[in-house]
Amino acid sequence: MEPLSEEKLQLPIDHLSVSDNFKSISKANGFITLKQLLDTPLTELLQMEWFTNDMLEELTALLTKDGIRNSGGN
Repeated sequence: MEPLSEEKLQLPIDHLSVSDNFKSISKANGFITLKQLLDTPLTELLQMEWFTNDMLEELTALLTKDGIRNSGGN
C-alpha cells in the first residue's frame, strides 16, 4: 500500500469520514488535522482521558479504509 499523501494528512478532521463526536472532541483538544493526530504517539493518545476506545476504533477504521494501515499483516 502506498503511504498517505501529504494532502490527505493535512485535511481538517472536520472533512474526514468520522463521527461528529470524534470531530468535536479532536478540535476541542487542539487536533485540527489528521497529521496532528498521527504525529502523536499512540501511547500518548491512549493516556489522554478524552481519547476513548471508540475514538481509537474510529481512527483505526479510517486508516484501514483509506489504505493507510495494512490490516493484512504483510
